[in-house]
Amino acid sequence: MEEKIKALEDKIDLLEWKMEILQKHVKLEGISDILIKLNITRDQFSQIHNVIRRYARGYKEIWDDNKKRHDFEKEFAEINGGFKTNKQAVAEILREITKEANCPNYKLLFVRLYGRMPEYEGIFSEIGR
Repeated sequence: MEEKIKALEDKIDLLEWKMEILQKHVKLEGISDILIKLNITRDQFSQIHNVIRRYARGYKEIWDDNKKRHDFEKEFAEINGGFKTNKQAVAEILREITKEANCPNYKLLFVRLYGRMPEYEGIFSEIGR
């Protein structure tokens, strides 16, 4: 049993060292950088997708109930505490997933949540406010 534990510890150490090397020598951008820096797990990423799908699917009800960006970001923070202090990461993840999915409801959600912010003005301009 101790040999198996030692083998697992060695493997974890090797993986952590490889990640350090990659982070030092490979310039990651966008969503990949965020996922690594915030240590987002596969399960958490799936939960993030579920939040986006839920908000995008029910955006009319959400806006009728006066749910806003704060509620959306709060749900991300409940998935991973790193989002509590990094609200821009939430917007970046939504933007990248929206680009990849090319879904009109995702675009509308992004524009409604972040479209008035100067850094995102004009993104998904085909969607009206």
